[in-house]
Amino acid sequence: MISHVAGAVQAAFIAVGAACSSLAAYLTLRSKAALADAEILALSENLCAVVENVARFAHETAPAGELRVQTVDSITALMATTVGRSARCAFYALEAEGRRLHRRGQYGDVSQAPEVYTADDQDGRDLLWALGRRTTMKIVDTRATWGYPAINLGDDYRSSILAPVHAGARPVGVLIVDAPPAGAFSDVDESIVRLFSLLLGIVQGTADRAAVPAPLGRPRSPSDGGGSAAPQERQGDERA
Repeated sequence: MISHVAGAVQAAFIAVGAACSSLAAYLTLRSKAALADAEILALSENLCAVVENVARFAHETAPAGELRVQTVDSITALMATTVGRSARCAFYALEAEGRRLHRRGQYGDVSQAPEVYTADDQDGRDLLWALGRRTTMKIVDTRATWGYPAINLGDDYRSSILAPVHAGARPVGVLIVDAPPAGAFSDVDESIVRLFSLLLGIVQGTADRAAVPAPLGRPRSPSDGGGSAAPQERQGDERA
């Protein structure tokens, strides 16, 4: 447990450093759109509050479940409002021997999205495949994904980002963000989502290792429509 906490401390420092550099780049970009000083201040204060909660996990040998829930909710809410006013977000934690993803945090109306994904359904296999890739995926248009999973949080939203969440080498869940129009998210937004997935990994990594085992359920196979390098290249061409 001591080594686990020490790892969380180290990861927290890495996350804070990444937060500073990514947030600076983000604010520089947004300043061109005349982002109000009050919005910048609110974003900075809220991010500090989230990181402060993450730091508490590094100093408590047995973090309370309530603190974990509050922190996950804070991270999902702040991330969604940072990447766009119309964005929604949900974090699905990996459970049941790597075969089930259970929604444990959310922001916005995600009532149409399943509370649980499993390896027995296509979307569940798609998310487990995304988790196994360890690469954040920006879906420019859920109606033309070029082989990527066409997953959103309901209401036919057309943009989404899938971010695998890991605690070190251990998979612990998937972060899903979506927005109504196609092409709603920029590369900067994708970077911000990746940053918050790191923070979620630190928080979720404090859970009992036995409750979140490393092996994943049956991954998405080529016959399911999954791909590897080819979809990435085709979508990259589309962005260009």
